[in-house]
Amino acid sequence: MAIIREEHQQNYTVIQNQIFNNPKMSIKAKGLLCFMLSKPNGCDFSINGLKSQLKEGRDSIASTLRELEDFKYIRSEQSKNGSKFFTTQQTL
Repeated sequence: MAIIREEHQQNYTVIQNQIFNNPKMSIKAKGLLCFMLSKPNGCDFSINGLKSQLKEGRDSIASTLRELEDFKYIRSEQSKNGSKFFTTQQTL
């Protein structure tokens, strides 16, 4: 099996290999983190915001966000209206 690779000059995201090479992290968490990193700053990363953009349900998204938070790839914050949202860590 061959992997098809293309050279890109725009509309691409650079992801650190350590994310993909972490054997303790699920493929679902890796995929969600890559999705989040591909979005611009200020994107709605609340559970409802992610649910509106993804096929997965609320519980699946919530458990995957908890996994990413446990690995310290994201952190949760409270919005002014009290709802929880998530941000990616600046060190990535």
